[in-house]
Amino acid sequence: MPVGRSKHLFCAGTDITEHRALHRALEASGESLRRQAAALEDANTALRVILEQRNKDRAELERTVATNAQTMIVPLLERLKKKLATTPRRSMQTRRSRT
Repeated sequence: MPVGRSKHLFCAGTDITEHRALHRALEASGESLRRQAAALEDANTALRVILEQRNKDRAELERTVATNAQTMIVPLLERLKKKLATTPRRSMQTRRSRT
């Protein structure tokens, strides 16, 4: 080593404790968000299934109502129509015979 020259050592240190704590908190937050997203996806799937079943039930109810109308109400209305069509004539004949 030559005279007049000295070796210098420069060392810098940084406390990374807070950085590591923040990194762990970030990872925990990410994991929490992943769990919440999975739970929401499960809830959405369940709601989709319920809505599909509701739509199927509604369609089935509409078919049942239409079938009942065709088999029960329409024949009844036809009989009533025939009955009403013949009733006024009898009334007119009854009135004429009285006069």
